[in-house]
Amino acid sequence: MDHLLVFADIETDGLGADKILQIGAVTDQGQEFNVYINPKRDLPLSCTNLCGLYYFKNQLYRDGIRLPSVGVITAIRMFKTWVESLGKPVTMVFHNGFAFDCHVLAKYFIKFKVVPPTNITKMCDTLPVFRKHLVDAELANHRLTTLAAYFEIDFIYAHDALQDSIILKSVCYKAALKIDRPLEELLNEHQKSVEYFIEKEHSRNELKLRPVQTAVSLSVLKE
Repeated sequence: MDHLLVFADIETDGLGADKILQIGAVTDQGQEFNVYINPKRDLPLSCTNLCGLYYFKNQLYRDGIRLPSVGVITAIRMFKTWVESLGKPVTMVFHNGFAFDCHVLAKYFIKFKVVPPTNITKMCDTLPVFRKHLVDAELANHRLTTLAAYFEIDFIYAHDALQDSIILKSVCYKAALKIDRPLEELLNEHQKSVEYFIEKEHSRNELKLRPVQTAVSLSVLKE
């Protein structure tokens, strides 16, 4: 193949994505990436209940086992290096990525002034694909755990970024067989560029600054 599919997932401390905790990915050829990020502070109980991660004595743990972890900027750079080391154009594949993962990545690329991997040609979201094409009454929803059960895929550890990436890969190929269409053709129905999410985050940052700028302008007028 002249390009690769990279199925990926990001775990954070909550929907606000204040702290990124893990990045996991797997290619369609089996290469894997996994890194845990040291949050350097206690995690919300809701996060621990969901994914089993917790912070204790300056280290990240899961189920009593200390996880090797790095600083967030190191993790972002490691992920960039790994993607570029694949040596081929890459299509990034996330589940619910347009609402979450893609924005999280863009946020941290901007925050740490890291240029996104140059070989990422597009970002794809499987959630709208599955919602459109998998309409079986047996599917209560299109969460990854539900889809894994539907396709009889063992899901040992939900909310682990690498495990979720591996499961997403399996679900994608089984879904393509059921829908009877090439996977890449399905993924192309919902794709965006990296630049799209970078621009979105820049716009959000500008909106956040406007109230501050307005307040400063008013204070100047009062003087």
